Amino acid sequence: MSKKATYRYIFILSLSLCMMCGVLPVCAQTDTATTEEDTDEPPARKKFVAGHQLAFGIDLVQPIRNSIVKNRYSYEAEIHYYLKNEYYAVAEGGWGGSEVTYDDLKYNTTNYFGRAGFNKSILYRESAKDWDMMFVGLRAAMSNVNRGAATYTVIDSVWGNLAGVSPGKSFVAAWAEITTGMRIELAHG
Repeated sequence: MSKKATYRYIFILSLSLCMMCGVLPVCAQTDTATTEEDTDEPPARKKFVAGHQLAFGIDLVQPIRNSIVKNRYSYEAEIHYYLKNEYYAVAEGGWGGSEVTYDDLKYNTTNYFGRAGFNKSILYRESAKDWDMMFVGLRAAMSNVNRGAATYTVIDSVWGNLAGVSPGKSFVAAWAEITTGMRIELAHG
């Protein structure tokens, strides 16, 4: 990746973080002609103080997808912990792999990954024991990828066909993610 592209991604990530954290406030014009009697403000919502919660989860969709798509597999799990003010610390991890089999290219890959970050719930808590949430989150992630030896064939009617093997390779990939989703408590323990 070029330096220019790296700086661009850092700028976009920084701007996104600022907007998520409310550092860049949105200003609106106010109508000075209105009085307190003219405004219909909703009553203030009671802020419930939650205790602590440690939750474990697994991705149930991946095993279903693994049974449908035969040349790839993936498994994922997570842990999240309620901090305060509707912020949750999150750690996620998983592993997977695939078998690429084209007419002119064949290789296998395996990988494992980890992500760490936070979620911010954007729903009001209905009670102190309400753990349902709709969230926006930010993650830093890293993966170790192992690619096996790749066999390839280049078909060229002018220069002739070329077949070969590219040796296996391992490399580390790092990235950042902005995510959103919902969590609904199905049973209270």
